[in-house]
Amino acid sequence: MGFETIYDKDGKIIGQAIVCTRGGRKCQFCRARSTKQCDFAVNGGTCDVFMCDSCATNVGPNVDYCPKHKDLAR
Repeated sequence: MGFETIYDKDGKIIGQAIVCTRGGRKCQFCRARSTKQCDFAVNGGTCDVFMCDSCATNVGPNVDYCPKHKDLAR
């Protein structure tokens, strides 16, 4: 189990929770099964928020942004 921040589809924080990760990670926006992590560059690394295909925005070959960072794509 891990402590996670939960976001809405617009990237706004809607709460925090202890989330069971047995059976795989969940999308932090809609709670569906996670298939990707956000590739947006932050603090010398990447955002790495877990997200599903529906919540991810593809911005290049093998590069996906979460709803919080999708409008910052160049």
